[in-house]
Amino acid sequence: MMPQRCSLPLTLNSLLLFFLIVATGFTGNSFAAQLSGEGPAVKTPNMTASLVTDYLAVHPGQEFTVALRQQIRPHWHTYWKNPGDSGEPTTLDWSLPEGWNAGEIKWPTPHRIAVGPLVNFGYSGEVLLQTKITVPSNTEPGGQVTLRTNAFWLVCEEVCIPEEGDLSLTVKVKNTAEPSGWKAQLDKARSELPRPLPWAAQASLNKDELVLSVPLSTGTEVTGAVYFPNQKDIIQPAAQQTFARDEDGFTLTMATRFGAEAGELDGLLVLSEQTGFAGKDSLVQRAYDVDPDSPMLSSPAPTGESPSKVSWAAALLMAFVGGLILNLMPCVFPVLSIKVLSLVQMADSRQARIRHAATHGWLYAAGVLSGFLVLAGILIWLRNSGIASGWGFHLQNPLLVLILVWLFFVIGLSLSGLFELGGRFMGVGQTLTQGHGLRKSFFTGLLATVVASPCSAPFMGAALGYALLQTPLVTLSVFVFLGLGMATPFILLCQFPGWLRRLPAPGLWMQRFKELLAFPMYASAVWLLWVLTQQVGDIGVLAAAGGAVLITWIVWLSKVNAKFWRYTGQIAALVILLCGIASTRSLFDAPGPTDAPASNVAAGPNDWQPFSQEALQQAREKGPVFVNFTADWCITCKANELVALETDKVRALFKANKVIKLKADWTRRDESIASTIESFNRSGVPLYLWYGDPDSTTPEILPQLLTEQLLIERIQAVTQSR
Repeated sequence: MMPQRCSLPLTLNSLLLFFLIVATGFTGNSFAAQLSGEGPAVKTPNMTASLVTDYLAVHPGQEFTVALRQQIRPHWHTYWKNPGDSGEPTTLDWSLPEGWNAGEIKWPTPHRIAVGPLVNFGYSGEVLLQTKITVPSNTEPGGQVTLRTNAFWLVCEEVCIPEEGDLSLTVKVKNTAEPSGWKAQLDKARSELPRPLPWAAQASLNKDELVLSVPLSTGTEVTGAVYFPNQKDIIQPAAQQTFARDEDGFTLTMATRFGAEAGELDGLLVLSEQTGFAGKDSLVQRAYDVDPDSPMLSSPAPTGESPSKVSWAAALLMAFVGGLILNLMPCVFPVLSIKVLSLVQMADSRQARIRHAATHGWLYAAGVLSGFLVLAGILIWLRNSGIASGWGFHLQNPLLVLILVWLFFVIGLSLSGLFELGGRFMGVGQTLTQGHGLRKSFFTGLLATVVASPCSAPFMGAALGYALLQTPLVTLSVFVFLGLGMATPFILLCQFPGWLRRLPAPGLWMQRFKELLAFPMYASAVWLLWVLTQQVGDIGVLAAAGGAVLITWIVWLSKVNAKFWRYTGQIAALVILLCGIASTRSLFDAPGPTDAPASNVAAGPNDWQPFSQEALQQAREKGPVFVNFTADWCITCKANELVALETDKVRALFKANKVIKLKADWTRRDESIASTIESFNRSGVPLYLWYGDPDSTTPEILPQLLTEQLLIERIQAVTQSR
């Protein structure tokens, strides 16, 4: 006997709408938190200064941000670390408890300020000067700590007035960190800080001028540049800086001061980049650190799927193939299989119904393409806003990971037969000629894109890395082909439903197969739950389990009192669920296991060391280096670890040949890692760099799918060259 099921009156489009509302509606902090996180203000005639922090409570060993907030009188200004022709930079003299440590000021991008014949470098309006504060690991939780600093600044209009103030801020020390209302604003300010220059800048110093030459990657449209040296007496700040484009990149020529030396050229390069969407051009300014000692200032010499050598046609082909492979991922395969089952019943239908099957195929494809175009639009917007992002960017947000856990759980429950969305799930057993069924095909395609978003496939990395460095229209075209690849199998089945006649006739096996497909969805939910624990710790398990209990209660409620559910239960359940998400939102701002700064993280399992530019430079001086850009939410990354990186043979060879292994963990957002990935023309993880040649500063980019043999060959080549 077939099991009795509840018909839950939630349509698939309602589920997706709910998902989008939750994903976009709860990204802020609570109103109460917005009223805290700022210390007492010091007011002068020209300035209001205070300290703000991203955390009200910190835990032992944590690194957090405290910023000097300067609200500057209109028409007045303060100064950058190199003030230009005149002026003095702001300084902070910290008084901290024993063992607590304050880093250097992280300077935002300045602007040129003309004062008569002089030009200064500084800030006006409001500015946040951020400093990293490190809590000693042996600090006892309980109580509170007051951070104090003596701040000095020079504020100028036509006259300059030196001012100072004693500022303080109190934070609590607990076992679990608590974010403040300033966290979102400070996170945004951090994302706008200068990032490493992803191209190989060269400088030539002539008798009275400095020329910076910067090659650009394909698709980068730079229309202007301004150079801010970190040290004084390099250039004449008031002199014009001449920008010139050429076929390889651009040059920037500026007058130098007497005695300037080429070895002092570290500084800031602010580029004006032209972007366009739907025929509308806009100008975006991005700031980059120019560091002559940085190994990343050498252009990579990638191999295999190198995006720098990829043409538009090749990128489209790789995106299409990558989309085809996505259908085999455990997140996507059940959704596609359910739609295939809905076609099995039509295999012997008359011609009119077969024509409707073709319509379902194209509507499913439209849903898939719509989903990919939305993702592409978000990525384009983030890039134009100066935020480095790539495929899987949303999985760096713990709240969205939690929502995906619940989404996979709900789909699993439905496939298990505990309830059905909209009467019959995604059209199984329905008359597919009905308009409601046609709508379901579109939303099933959209759902397939959502559940595919945690997955990556071969060829996708190179294709998307190329796409995100091009104009918006080229980017959209690559995402369209990715969606077409994913939708093609179902389109073909809908165009040729006779192929399905090779399957058994409709019967009980379809129900059993549908129930079997629930287990990949449960497995995906468990995997994402593990990702969540890596991001926020054990509190993620509590939040996910509590939500799962609430979801199960909603299903039970709809079964025991259908009348109540029909009129008031759906609204009540939705309100309760939204409140539950809102109550867990602040928990996910607390730092999890992956939030610790690289400098404070010990070597991981199997001698993996945390990645940083400094660590890479030091490692290159000692021997061969393997750099692993990975994330806990990256399925391909975990598969490569299982079959190649963490096998006994490869680990033994790494150790015997003294290969230094660096791991760049992108599970949560890290602007430094994002910028480095982007510098190699990639959009996401995995990314594997092999520094095997001691005489070359350019790494080899290994394929996205690693094999044990490939790694053995690279290591043995180093051994033979010694």
